[in-house]
Amino acid sequence: MNAAALAFDDFIAREHWKAHDHWLSYSINELVKYRPEAKYFQFGLQNVMGHLDFVIERITTFPTLLELMMAAQQLLEKLVNRPELYHLYHSLNLEKFYFAMHQRAQHMLNGFFWPELAMFYRHPAKIKGSFFIRHHAFRIRIDDIEHYLSGYIAYCRFLGSKHRTTIPEPAARGLANGWTVQSLAMATGGTWSNNTPTTLQIDSVAVSAHGLRQHSLVMLAPEATAAGFKASQLTTYRAKITAALSESTEGAKTELPTLRVHDGQQAILDLGSFARSRMKGVVIAVTGSAGKSTMIAMLQHCLKPYGKTVGNQANANLPLGVAWNLASMPWDADFIALELAIGSIRQSSRIARPGVAIITTIGPAHLEYHKNVENIARKISRIFHEMAPGNLAVINRDLQQWPILAAEARARALKILSFGRHSEADVKLLAAHSDEITVMLSGQRLRYRLGSPGLHQVYNSLAALAVASHLQLALPELLNTFADFRAIPGRGQQQNIKLEQGQITVLDDAYNANPASMQALFQMLQQLPRQGRLLLVLGDMLELGEHVKTYHQALVPDIKQCVPDRLYLVGTEMTALKAELTEQANLSCWNDIQLLQQALLRDLEHNDLLVFKASNGIGLHKIVSHFEKLHAINSKN
Repeated sequence: MNAAALAFDDFIAREHWKAHDHWLSYSINELVKYRPEAKYFQFGLQNVMGHLDFVIERITTFPTLLELMMAAQQLLEKLVNRPELYHLYHSLNLEKFYFAMHQRAQHMLNGFFWPELAMFYRHPAKIKGSFFIRHHAFRIRIDDIEHYLSGYIAYCRFLGSKHRTTIPEPAARGLANGWTVQSLAMATGGTWSNNTPTTLQIDSVAVSAHGLRQHSLVMLAPEATAAGFKASQLTTYRAKITAALSESTEGAKTELPTLRVHDGQQAILDLGSFARSRMKGVVIAVTGSAGKSTMIAMLQHCLKPYGKTVGNQANANLPLGVAWNLASMPWDADFIALELAIGSIRQSSRIARPGVAIITTIGPAHLEYHKNVENIARKISRIFHEMAPGNLAVINRDLQQWPILAAEARARALKILSFGRHSEADVKLLAAHSDEITVMLSGQRLRYRLGSPGLHQVYNSLAALAVASHLQLALPELLNTFADFRAIPGRGQQQNIKLEQGQITVLDDAYNANPASMQALFQMLQQLPRQGRLLLVLGDMLELGEHVKTYHQALVPDIKQCVPDRLYLVGTEMTALKAELTEQANLSCWNDIQLLQQALLRDLEHNDLLVFKASNGIGLHKIVSHFEKLHAINSKN
């Protein structure tokens, strides 16, 4: 036993779980009978966790995969009887695990010599009822037959037991609905410093000032350039910091109660996964090339009548941001809305484990990383890979990439609800007027008003209707909420600004820009009622790769159709459009935001509609902030 334990200690140190070997699962399943230590259970789970997609998707029969799954299932049964190790469940998607197990057992039947197959061979009686391999080559070997039988015997026993591992409810784990000293250590595998009180009030986890609340656990930066809080920030934000998380090898010197961990960023990811495993509400993940943040805002607004609703903060939509958002949310929320960026979306989805995934739109965005729109669709569809069979995929039916997205959802056995104008859309848009939206859903004609203008907002409401329909929520209450919804700052928010010249309306869409969101803005401007002139400020769309000039050039017809009274072009690519827009009166080009701000203050008149649209890196949001400050001053006078 000592020799076996020493061998596995070496396997753990060398990360042999990355091999996902069935013999390792068999062996660890025996070892924990006599050495039921957390590290051995964790090794056994790691040996299968990152391999589930391979188990689901592998085309060849590969019988050792069923052996791997059945050994892991037996390990889970042993884990159920050890409450002190329940935290090991937090990174395993049980729904997906069992789907993979059953999928592999069914697929392996393709390697069975059915009578209808054996009859084509010279001696059918010799092979009927046996197994064959189509892996590296076609073969029949006693060792392969043993692998088939071993896996199927274990699978048959599992089916006969009519039992399935279930994770106990949080109450059974002795944990409150939130973080404790014990649960924080349990989630990260970390250890607290000696001066740590037995009780701490933690309401959020933060890697930057954006995530701070009243009682925060903050991640310390191990070095000056790393993510996390620097020593100077601890002093600045001390009133909101209750405890710190630090890498055990370095970490800033602090008198704060400190949780020492091996890897700070991994600890944040673990905290997010742990919190997610305690949440019983519906996690709704939103992704797409544009409209994610607005969709999150709409979900938070329209789901409030049905229960406690929370959403992600600070547009933190990469894995680390998804994790600290989850770790900072109440575990008893009924609805949790999360924005997931295309970058590392598979990892983000693994942490979030959405029950519902919404894809808003697919368009040319971040092309310098993803090359073309089809690649974007394929990468975005990875959000489905960590969802359980029967979960919901809400997809824009009007997208050209619909076949790619729908095929990925079907491969994961997800339920699909589509929305759009398409004749086959489940939530079908019949008419969209400024005063009323008409939709067909499940044979029922629905009518409602939308408080925020624009076709993109209409499409967001269609997606929200799909979610509500799936969750069997009463629709009249939902329809009433749409009328009160307003766009958020940087994403189409409209506000009245009081200046010396009079009152103007500012439409702030300055946070993000790509061809899809530009198109949405132009469509909205054509429908938007206004009393005075239209002043249109357009900045560069960033991260469009080698076709950046083409995408900017394509904006020219839409700009002309808007007929702005004054047009301000900002940045290299927008300025290059000047020759195409020579007939446009009052056209000016700018590269200095401060000078542009001064020019706008000179040009503005009472009742003007001033519109800002650009990628965030252009800096137009700074002008919006300045105008808001002027408004505050003028409103007091």
